[in-house]
Amino acid sequence: MAAEPNDAIRTVLDIAVFAPLGLLLTLQEELPKLAVVGRQRASQQIAVARFVGKFAVDRLLKTAEQRLARTPAQVIQSVETTAGSAPAQVVQPLPGTAAKPGNELSASGLAVAGYDSLAASQIVAMLGSLTATELVEIREFETTHRARRTVLGKLDQLLQA
Repeated sequence: MAAEPNDAIRTVLDIAVFAPLGLLLTLQEELPKLAVVGRQRASQQIAVARFVGKFAVDRLLKTAEQRLARTPAQVIQSVETTAGSAPAQVVQPLPGTAAKPGNELSASGLAVAGYDSLAASQIVAMLGSLTATELVEIREFETTHRARRTVLGKLDQLLQA
């Protein structure tokens, strides 16, 4: 059975006239709705991108401030710790502060709580608020235990001032 000429004409009219016409009418009705949905989705994605960007910039600024706040001695210690090849330096105690047998200091008796568990940079940050006697005790302890140059250098600086 061959298709009737009316069916072929209808098919051509559907494809060439009515489908494009229907598409135009549908677009006229649906286009504003599509624009609203697109605007909402874009706004949400932009808000998330701004949040992530602000977080990244804040984190970068905080890291930069921390690095810029480090003293040259802290930077040297950090590099030496990372490299692991820094030559050992013999640290001499201040006159009159040498440890006497039987008079060993323990970290628990120091003015800085948890001294043994603190990094040199944390200790250096606290030293400025201590008295001269406390500084001498910490220097004696540091000299006889870990002998960190950063801590000892800051202690010497404060004790000489």
